[in-house]
Amino acid sequence: MNAARTLSRSLTAGADLNLMKLLVALLETRSVTAAGAVLGLTQSATSSALKRLRELCADPLFVRTPRGMEPTPFALRFGEDVRIALRGLDASFARQSAFDPASAVKSFRLALSDVGEYVFLPPLIAVAASAGPQLKMETEAVPREALAAALTEGRIDLAIGAQPAMKGGIRQQTLFRESQALLVRAGHPLAKRATRAALRAARYVVVAPRETHHYSAEGLLDDLGVSSQVAVRVPHFLAVPRILEASDLVVVLPRMIARLFAESGKLVWRELPVASPTLEVRLSWHQRFEEEPANRWLREHCVRLFGPGGRGEAGD
Repeated sequence: MNAARTLSRSLTAGADLNLMKLLVALLETRSVTAAGAVLGLTQSATSSALKRLRELCADPLFVRTPRGMEPTPFALRFGEDVRIALRGLDASFARQSAFDPASAVKSFRLALSDVGEYVFLPPLIAVAASAGPQLKMETEAVPREALAAALTEGRIDLAIGAQPAMKGGIRQQTLFRESQALLVRAGHPLAKRATRAALRAARYVVVAPRETHHYSAEGLLDDLGVSSQVAVRVPHFLAVPRILEASDLVVVLPRMIARLFAESGKLVWRELPVASPTLEVRLSWHQRFEEEPANRWLREHCVRLFGPGGRGEAGD
């Protein structure tokens, strides 16, 4: 009988692992009292468990002699199988409780918009590259209506972005809240001073993602009464910089994105002179992977990088 069949038969017969541990302890101590002490059982409880073990195995297992409790031939064979099986279980639990990025072969799958890739992916790639040579990243722009299913089915490990609240076992953590800002080309009149009157006279680029719906400024433009002054509508944030560089158009977008686009020196960002909605950026995963070591490892790095005190507050 091998270790796998031993445990299969034991569990099928209604035994618990404590009986298997008792068998191993008796083999090592040859004493009911000593075996009970190893397992934290009273002598009475140990004797009762030994009786159940004998009934399960249909064998005396141990015979009392002047030298102590001597194992039967079956107990010796069966006990070795159980010892191997318990060691395997211990190793399996150890692997489950820890994730070693240095030796792991893992491809993390992230749901990100195009701007999410621009903002979040480079720091995560840097973390993965320094942690382990066989860690990889894959991204996908998952439509809003399909995101919960992708997380539930495990096709996506994590999602980062301005996502809606989701049910059905989806866990979410707010990484940061982001206000909005103006972005214009360097030399634009609004680059010097952004006023409400100047906003009402401007013409705009609107980013309206068709798939991920992570963000749209059209509601704010409606409030300002300038929705008729939208000259360009695009589905991707990454189209914005070159459009602004070559025109007098204005865009309203999350401040962190505006700051990143302005790093080239060709664009300038400014605070809005009017109140604007706050964007809530969330980290989402399915509860099935709450304790999965690799998923937890990546979530912890996301919080460290983009949560309070991380990159998510770079504009504050």
